[in-house]
Amino acid sequence: MRILVVDDTPIVLLTTERMLRKAGYQVLSASSGLEATEIVKDQHFDLVLMDVVMGDMSGPDAARRIRLMRPEKAIVFMTGFSDHLDMLDSRREVVVRKPFTSDGLIRILGGVLGRTASGAAG
Repeated sequence: MRILVVDDTPIVLLTTERMLRKAGYQVLSASSGLEATEIVKDQHFDLVLMDVVMGDMSGPDAARRIRLMRPEKAIVFMTGFSDHLDMLDSRREVVVRKPFTSDGLIRILGGVLGRTASGAAG
């Protein structure tokens, strides 16, 4: 499984990459929403894990662009700012709260990837 991790905070990006690689995922990273939209044009990912609040383009704005290109793409948001959750459609989006543990992150992503795989199979 391939995951694109998107966060504009270098230490969060690096730590998240390490957690996911240790769990056996193939990981590519982007440090901005704009960079993520460019990467998604040319490469396949099973899931995009994206920060909500970023400098150049918010996570929800980047997700809208990604979904126009790849409507089937699973996108999970992460944020440390509960006051920014109103930027998301809470009925539709999966959100990982920062700070998160490796076990917690892997459990949430595994659940999303499992739903995506079973939805594609059925």
